[in-house]
Amino acid sequence: MRVDQELSESDKARLLSALKSYSEPKFAGKKIAARNDVDGTKFIFEDGGWVLMRASGTEPLVRIYIEVTIPTGCPSSARTCWRR
Repeated sequence: MRVDQELSESDKARLLSALKSYSEPKFAGKKIAARNDVDGTKFIFEDGGWVLMRASGTEPLVRIYIEVTIPTGCPSSARTCWRR
């Protein structure tokens, strides 16, 4: 999934700075297993899911890419399961 979030240049810089210095063991309630700062900031979670946030070089926005894992036994609608 990809989300494009429009931000002013100052807000974009503030967000990227906060991500760069982020050192908590969890992000969005999920435990971080690894981190990659090569092309933005990517948090890889213990369950295999991940989130990558990076600034667009051509537009005033931050692109957010998300991949989640679906727990065993979850109905075909991942959205329903994710809300549990």
